[in-house]
Amino acid sequence: MPNAIFFNSYKLKKGSSVPDFLHAVENLVNGYMCKQKGFISFMLLNDGDTWADLGIFETMEDAKNFENPTGTNEYAEKFYSFLNFSSCISRVMSVEKDYQLSTQVPQAVTFVSFKLRKGASVPDFLLVKEKVGQVLPSTHNGCIASKLLTNGSLWADLIFWKSMDDANNAAKNKEEAADVFREYLSFIGQVPYHRHFTVMQITGR
Repeated sequence: MPNAIFFNSYKLKKGSSVPDFLHAVENLVNGYMCKQKGFISFMLLNDGDTWADLGIFETMEDAKNFENPTGTNEYAEKFYSFLNFSSCISRVMSVEKDYQLSTQVPQAVTFVSFKLRKGASVPDFLLVKEKVGQVLPSTHNGCIASKLLTNGSLWADLIFWKSMDDANNAAKNKEEAADVFREYLSFIGQVPYHRHFTVMQITGR
């Protein structure tokens, strides 16, 4: 099971050419990223003027080595030239739990980061997450996969969908297991990030 993910969201600099940016992303992924140790897959995501890249690596060491290289390269420099760095949010997280429901290609992705409520028991939270995983096939139409991520103090739900409609309608599909989801949400405190993205590019080895 892949056990490390980086998630970066950002806006482009004012006046940037989106086609040129997409070309820079493609060059970075094909010319550099996919050649790095432990690379598994990459997705470019979009929600209006917000973009995100999502990379999956075999180990946390592989992911961190990619995120913090010892040198620079022309592909990365070109990519970074498009970014408004004041808007960037970057996370490198390990996969705590992984629920794969289908092998279909996702068209939408949801990323929700959160902190547990003060005093919440992590083992109890993980037990409730298992309950959520068991009911996903019947409560979340169009869910392809769901991953629970963590970097210690911060947690995240990463969900892959067949369509954006499935992502937007997720909250309407929970009545069948409302008690399970209420119990899960009772562990969650601050939610610093919650967004649905359209998948723009996918590259895998």
